[in-house]
Amino acid sequence: MLLSGEGWFDFARTRALWDQDFLGYTAVIKRGRWVDRASVGIPYLYISTAATLAEAESARGNEAGARALMETANRVAAATGLEQIFAEATAPAAPSAAPTVTLPLADSGRTAPPAKPHATPNRRDSSAMH
Repeated sequence: MLLSGEGWFDFARTRALWDQDFLGYTAVIKRGRWVDRASVGIPYLYISTAATLAEAESARGNEAGARALMETANRVAAATGLEQIFAEATAPAAPSAAPTVTLPLADSGRTAPPAKPHATPNRRDSSAMH
């Protein structure tokens, strides 16, 4: 399946890995902390995988499954001190603050200046160098 911001995602395989092999997140939640900041990428991978699976479950119409996965992601984030990063990553995009530019619809009567001829770079005759 194609997920926005992720690309092609193998839902069946990822879900099977999450349910059968990728179980370390349960220990992280149970312990309630991550002691090694240098390896915080490991629990971040749990968070990211759960959030991506939640998006896929939602796209498939399984809202209960999506909510459960997001709850797991939130619990891992809380246990590892990654709440702020996770909150920023999952927050809805803010509306653009860029100013609106209005272009006139009517022709102003002005014309573009004539185009200048394209200049050809000077090239030396290679025979003159001998």
